[in-house]
Amino acid sequence: MKKIPLMLAILISFCFVEAQAQSPVSDADKAAITQTALDYLEGWYAADAERMERALHPELAKRIVRTNPQGSRLD
Repeated sequence: MKKIPLMLAILISFCFVEAQAQSPVSDADKAAITQTALDYLEGWYAADAERMERALHPELAKRIVRTNPQGSRLD
């Protein structure tokens, strides 16, 4: 029975621990992330395949699961 108060105290202490990033993000990283997101979104809407290729990893395999009206899976 002494384990329950101890576990509760540990759980509550985790609620007050401040989360921090592992390392600060550099301005160059922020710019690269922004450019990649813009390449993806603007490349999609402009149907620009070259821009989409810059944004996506060459080994990306996008998948979707669709269902038919009867509710069974279609691959």
